Order: sequence, then structure tokens, then C-alpha cells
Amino acid sequence: MKDRVKSIGRPIALTIFIAFSFLVLSCDKKKDAPNANFINQINFKKVQFMDLSKEGDGDIVRWAWDFGDGTTSTEEHPLHTYPGINTYTVSLAVTDENDLSDAITKEIAIPDTAVSPIVNFSYIQS
Repeated sequence: MKDRVKSIGRPIALTIFIAFSFLVLSCDKKKDAPNANFINQINFKKVQFMDLSKEGDGDIVRWAWDFGDGTTSTEEHPLHTYPGINTYTVSLAVTDENDLSDAITKEIAIPDTAVSPIVNFSYIQS
């Protein structure tokens, strides 16, 4: 059998599209969470708490303190007055801008010396 091509009199343009598909997988490094830590300075029953938390891969944006006496704070470096002499369990939770968090709990003792001194004197007229 003989193949024949019939001409229609005008040129034909054929465009062939070859599509390539690439599957791209991105593997993001796991972000590091902050590392919660604090210190405190006791002055009678007033305690100055100082956040020493280390940032992970994001800035710390939230602080949640629990002073162990039924009160809380969201300040970074709160000043708290305790109701009496006792040992209190204090916790700090920090959260960064990536919504990663860490917490730490420490015990602090408000000692007997935390009671304000009582001044007592008398005057004898001579």
C-alpha cells in the first residue's frame, strides 16, 4: 500500500507543548522553642521577679506567671507582694511569636525576716 499525503494548499503550524511537572518538597527545620527561666529578689514580703528566658527561633511575646498564692500576672518582670510567711510554688510559662512555649516551676520561701519590724520605745520624763 502506498502512503499518500494530500496537500490542502496552505501551510499548517503545529505547536507541541511538553509539560514537565516537578514535585518540590520543602523540609523546614523544626523551630526551637524558648527556654523559660527566672530569678527573684525578696525584700520583706515583696518579691521582684525577673524573666531570664532564652528565646528560641522567635521573640517571646507572652508571659504567664502563677505566684502560688492564687494570683497571676502577664508582665515580663512583675513585682508581687505575698500575703504571709510561707513557701510558694511559682511558675512561669513563656510563649514566642511562633506559638511555641516552655514553662518552669520553682519554690520560693518568704522567711520570718520578711515581717516588717515593729518599733517599740518608751519615754521617761525626768
